[in-house]
Amino acid sequence: MGGMDLGRWYFEKLKRKLGDGNQTKFWDHAWVGGEPLKVSFPRLYHLSNNREATVGESGRWEGGSWVWELKWRRDIREREREAVSSLTSIIANFCPSAGIKDGWEWTEAADGKYTTKSAYDVIKSRRNENTHHTADNWRVAAVWKTPAPHKSAVTAWRLLRNRLLTCDNLRKRGVLLREEDQVCQQCNDQEETGSHLFTTCAKAQEIWDEIQKWCGINMARPASTAMHWEMFSHCGKNKKVRRLLQMIWIGCVWMLWKKRNERIFEGKESVVGDFIQEIKARTWGWNRTFGVVDIDMNFVSWSSNDLISRLV
Repeated sequence: MGGMDLGRWYFEKLKRKLGDGNQTKFWDHAWVGGEPLKVSFPRLYHLSNNREATVGESGRWEGGSWVWELKWRRDIREREREAVSSLTSIIANFCPSAGIKDGWEWTEAADGKYTTKSAYDVIKSRRNENTHHTADNWRVAAVWKTPAPHKSAVTAWRLLRNRLLTCDNLRKRGVLLREEDQVCQQCNDQEETGSHLFTTCAKAQEIWDEIQKWCGINMARPASTAMHWEMFSHCGKNKKVRRLLQMIWIGCVWMLWKKRNERIFEGKESVVGDFIQEIKARTWGWNRTFGVVDIDMNFVSWSSNDLISRLV
């Protein structure tokens, strides 16, 4: 690790400790969720009417209660409402503390205080993990080479890096406090993690079984999303088919995340059959846009089972 990397990890381990909110930037500082809100919600950051606002300037006290008042450059559009709902749920449990100055916390110590020993432990841990990260880099890089809309690729990238705001990640960042808020809303059985929501949840498995039937592939059920991405991709016999399968995988991940948020924030339920039809329609459109395989294939042929057999 070079000096620049050492500096980066040091600041990554610092968290803004919220007081009155007058020295903490709402978008720029990592005061909630473990990373700056402009990183978690880049689109909303660019829509903000005041990107330099502090936390204290982003709301007001009303009758002893803190009320958030986020202002936008224009009206929020339908496609942006999901992000606004997510942001609102994340900051809902936080409010400034009048009369207390903002500060910093060292996240690697229980008392929030920096020590040389804790810093050394972080450095040693990062060195041990280097080999693992190198092995995973190719998977993540492959996402950006896949022909798919940017927002879908971002969702897949965040999933493979464990950066999606799933319940377990929110809990680790101190956002979700109640145990009942941490359960997967698809099965109401286990804690919502990335691997569970997208791979091992019964609802997700049902969807992937239908997707495999449509594509005409057969594979085991891996326990991790990274392994699922790798195995699904390599069911293709040539580079073009592998790229198609990667596009379909990214589309499914994006749809699963979209439906999950609609269920939580809008109370909408999804049916597996409708989900499958929608992913077929979306990926058919993506293929016509990006030209991964034969763009003249009509939708009836595209949506019929054993898709891969018609491409080789």
